[in-house]
Amino acid sequence: MKNIFITGSSKGIGRGLAGYLASNNKLFLNSRSENDLRIEKEKLINDYHAEVEYISGDVTCINDCKKILNYFLDRQVKLDLVIANVGNGSSDEAKMFDHEEWLKVFNLNFFSTLNIILTLLPIMNPTSSIICISSICGLKKVTGAPISYSVAKSSINKLVELIADDLYKFNKIRINALALGNILFEGSVWNKKLKNNNNNTLEYIKHNVIMNKFGSIDDVFNAVDYLINSKFITGSVHVLDGGQVVK
Repeated sequence: MKNIFITGSSKGIGRGLAGYLASNNKLFLNSRSENDLRIEKEKLINDYHAEVEYISGDVTCINDCKKILNYFLDRQVKLDLVIANVGNGSSDEAKMFDHEEWLKVFNLNFFSTLNIILTLLPIMNPTSSIICISSICGLKKVTGAPISYSVAKSSINKLVELIADDLYKFNKIRINALALGNILFEGSVWNKKLKNNNNNTLEYIKHNVIMNKFGSIDDVFNAVDYLINSKFITGSVHVLDGGQVVK
């Protein structure tokens, strides 16, 4: 049984990953909303008979990250897997040159990951693993993606590459990232775009994605499973995009 901590796990991909990893693991959920976490905990217990706890907190705030650390220290819990999932690709295009907007986007899409990695290192087991949920927007310019978001995700990708050596020397901790493309699931950005303008959205996929289709939440699960179990991988950014980056 692994102790697994997932940030942003009350909705979206984080919630899906919690369900996928529920069997034979101890889950620690996280989001800013304690009410959402309470609901998700009950669902996981009812649906998967999972062993679940939750810690509310805003991982963009270093003080909240320290509270999360203290939660584990108080219970003498060591973590085997941390999934840094928090992020959001929305930004006000009218504020492209606004300093405050860049700070907001970077806090949500880069420091949310860096904060939790640095804070939780003392309670990670030897040979444990960190998986950062990133985006192909950090690898190439993607039409419609805010520049601030793309630069923040690029920073995550570079962080994974540059910190891997030190993490392995520190405690044989592996770190990798998943650069996601167009992942479709209920409540996702792409689900909303299909509902708002089905034809234009499908045309975008046709012209930009080699495989001419969306990725699924199961594709993300399979990639995470691969990174968990592949013990000879660290410092890598794995692209899951149906060929959009090379199109």
